[in-house]
Amino acid sequence: MKTYRHVLLMTLVLGLLASGSAQAYEIEQQFGVFGAYQDLDDLDEGYGVGLKYMMMFEEVAPKTDLGYDVRGSWLTGNSAGADIDVYPLEFTGLVRWELAPQTKLYMGPGVGYYWFEEDTGAADVDDDIGVYGVIGLEQALTDTLALSVEMKYLYVDSDASGVGAQSVDDVTGFGATIGLAYKW
Repeated sequence: MKTYRHVLLMTLVLGLLASGSAQAYEIEQQFGVFGAYQDLDDLDEGYGVGLKYMMMFEEVAPKTDLGYDVRGSWLTGNSAGADIDVYPLEFTGLVRWELAPQTKLYMGPGVGYYWFEEDTGAADVDDDIGVYGVIGLEQALTDTLALSVEMKYLYVDSDASGVGAQSVDDVTGFGATIGLAYKW
């Protein structure tokens, strides 16, 4: 748990430092929707949708942007007969590089809080803090629209009971999103 607090504190400090230096850089903002897939390891696969807001400080170094995104989503899946919904609220620190005039690669670490809900009482999964790494590709479609595709590796050390005979120690796994964002 101590590691999660350190990651959260470092992410917040980096965000404050970046926002304090915002006066010197152009700012790009995005608001978007995305479809998500997450392999929840011990809890099987989940599919869902989400919303995200991104702020990038452009050209902090040649062809390099620095910023963050905040996102909320809903994932649903089935594990050993239990329908489990996951509600992540996540914050990601990002570095983005221009690969071509309309194509950018981005990556960064993130921290989130994950709410788990199961309506029938067949399972009880503890809500918990998680960490992840993300790598993505953004393609501008117009001056104001962008398409993004990303991969994510998530680690949430959460315990569960009542999920069949299956032992649930964590909900670690790979995920992917595809989204469309409005830029300004």
